Amino acid sequence: MSLLRKHSARKGSGFGKSRSKSVDIGYTSQDLPSLRRQRTIAYKRMCKALEVGILATDDISQREIFYSYHQDIKKISSDFESAHFTILEILDDSNSDDSELQERFDEIYYKVISIYRSLTNSASSASHSQCSGFSNVRLPKIQLPNFAGDVKRFREYLDTFNALIHNSTSLNVIEKFHYLVSSLSGDALTVVKTFPLTSDYYRDAYDALVSRYKSKRELVFTCWKDILNIHFNFKNSKELRKSLDLFDENLCILKSVNLPVDQWDFVLVYHILSKLDSNVRLDFEEKYSKTELPTYAQLQDFLHSRCEALLRDTHFSEQPKQNKTVDKVSFASVPSKHVTTSHTLIAAMEKQPVTSVTVSPATTCSFCNGPHTISSCQEFSKKSIDERVKIATDRNWCFNCLKKSHQLKNCNSIFSCRTCKRKHHSLLHKDVHVESSLSVSYLDSKSQTDTTVLLPTAIVQVQDSSGKRHSFRALFDTGSQSNFITQSALKRLNLKYTQTSASVIGLGKETASILGDVTCNIGSTINKSEFLIDLHVLSSICGEHPSAKLNTSGWAHVNSLSLADPGFHNPGAIDLLLGADIFAESLLTQCIKGGSNQPIAINSIFGWLLLGKTHLAPVSIRQSSETTLTPQPLLSPNRSSLKSLKSNASREAKQETNLQQRKNSLYVEVNESSSSPRKRQS
Repeated sequence: MSLLRKHSARKGSGFGKSRSKSVDIGYTSQDLPSLRRQRTIAYKRMCKALEVGILATDDISQREIFYSYHQDIKKISSDFESAHFTILEILDDSNSDDSELQERFDEIYYKVISIYRSLTNSASSASHSQCSGFSNVRLPKIQLPNFAGDVKRFREYLDTFNALIHNSTSLNVIEKFHYLVSSLSGDALTVVKTFPLTSDYYRDAYDALVSRYKSKRELVFTCWKDILNIHFNFKNSKELRKSLDLFDENLCILKSVNLPVDQWDFVLVYHILSKLDSNVRLDFEEKYSKTELPTYAQLQDFLHSRCEALLRDTHFSEQPKQNKTVDKVSFASVPSKHVTTSHTLIAAMEKQPVTSVTVSPATTCSFCNGPHTISSCQEFSKKSIDERVKIATDRNWCFNCLKKSHQLKNCNSIFSCRTCKRKHHSLLHKDVHVESSLSVSYLDSKSQTDTTVLLPTAIVQVQDSSGKRHSFRALFDTGSQSNFITQSALKRLNLKYTQTSASVIGLGKETASILGDVTCNIGSTINKSEFLIDLHVLSSICGEHPSAKLNTSGWAHVNSLSLADPGFHNPGAIDLLLGADIFAESLLTQCIKGGSNQPIAINSIFGWLLLGKTHLAPVSIRQSSETTLTPQPLLSPNRSSLKSLKSNASREAKQETNLQQRKNSLYVEVNESSSSPRKRQS
């Protein structure tokens, strides 16, 4: 039934409402042109929907457009019907043209609906068949790759992380942050560890990682350096294949960053030929003697063919390993020690001897290829510990079992160092765990002086076992390779440390015992920056710093600065010593220099740090003129005070006794004729 006939059938109800609406609006014959245009527009839109629908049956790309038309099909029909019925009301009669137009519109309308149903039903059937086809297939889980800081691996890591984690809508921000941290290690993990593990800092950590490693220049330099340093070993077919693959890999990376690699034929060919063996180079020259300038593709094909030939030749050149057969060996003769053997058990009487025992090849030393383990290798044992570590590093050995088949993170050995029980081989253990260039300097002079050297200090926040933060005074020492905390500070934090028997070496190779190791969360008092730091626990780090009150008059360059340690000028206890790594990480770009004998101010995440030569306060100078300052021992639990001054005679006697008792203590002595300290030894 056409819409026109529907209108006639509804003449008593719906039509009456339309009529009353037209009367209320007040359409007249003057409105006929506008109404006809409205009806024509609706008709053409319906025709266009049908045209797109017909195309969509064969062209998948047209279906989205057709579905958009179908969403408006009822509105198009309503617009056509409203204009058409109003025209009929005004004319008060319908001619044949109006009836034909109505019938054509109805036909187009129902064709569009039919096409839509056909397309949706076919898509539903295809989806159902696809789901049923894969219902019994369980796809393997995609493992998130680990990134340790290799700039050549960052692009593939970032693409995978973005697809699985960063762009996922099913994960919240804190979950994404945890996935980011768990997928990083080494230098890359250090970049994001400076940010607190909260949702507010995920984007900052992500952007910092991308900014650090998504550098086109660094990537290009690294790849080109690998190309220049590559070597081709034709005596080892497997090593040759690795070199060829590495060369192709670096070229592929350079090409991916839009460098004109295809135009480098002459440069690449010349460079590779300079790395080849003379015989191989002659073979290539003979093969392409008639070619004026061989291309890289020709050289690449030549080298790969040569490599494949060498690999196939190994099937004939390698001698099969013969199993040793020991005849007439009974069960009783088999040693009870842990020996890797394979036995063939034959059903027989209990005392019947076994005719043969097949023994697997003996263990081969990773260092000298001798028939013994590396623990028994005398040549390797003769090396110093540093030399052993270098050998293990250069040969890519596992540091725990000293085997080259895997790395430390994949080592399944249940054994560890017999001395410290840590995850490394006993042959790589160092008796002195910390070789620190600890160089906290307290310059005590026997001559009268009004100057001293101020080292940078800061008030830092350290988190205790319950998550509460406490303020401590930290000293920065750029000569130290490690970080330290006092035992008293650790008690305030209610943190437990791991005991160790290591020592720290300072000036003059004097040592001090380390009580243990602990990991603390250290933050700034002025911002949200944090460090997760491993510290060594000492009974005491050093004496008070500065050793006497400073004269700060005239320091106009620091008056308006937010200092990291507002009480820097007064002598005070040191709770933590932070080494060169933390000092470098915390520095910002600003630096302000003062006048003569005034400290320099360096901005950091902890605030402005002050360091340099400066004057003592007058009261400190007077005390200095009355007595000779006692050398302050580094890492000594006893602290001398400059405030308790006795008579000259008794003080000199006491200092003489103290110097005799502390003759092995570590300190920096200043020459009487000079105010500058001796060169510190690491």
